[in-house]
Amino acid sequence: MFRFSIVGGLCGEAARAHPVAFVAFLSFGVVALLYLVCNELLIDARENLKGQEQWWSAMVLFLGVYSVLVLDLFLP
Repeated sequence: MFRFSIVGGLCGEAARAHPVAFVAFLSFGVVALLYLVCNELLIDARENLKGQEQWWSAMVLFLGVYSVLVLDLFLP
C-alpha cells in the first residue's frame, strides 16, 4: 500500500511540469470521488425506479464532470 503512495507522489511531481497531464490526474481524482458520492444517490434512485436503470446514466455523469474540469483548463 505504501508503494502505491510513493508511485502516486512521483507521478504527481512528474505531471507538475506538464499542466495538461496534471489537470488530467487531478480531474480524474475529483471525478472518481464525485462518482462515489453520486453513485450512492443513484442507488436510492434505482430503488425508486424498481430496477429499471438506464445503462448510460453513470457514464453520462462521469463524462459530464470530467469534461467540465478539462474545459476549465482551456477556457479563461
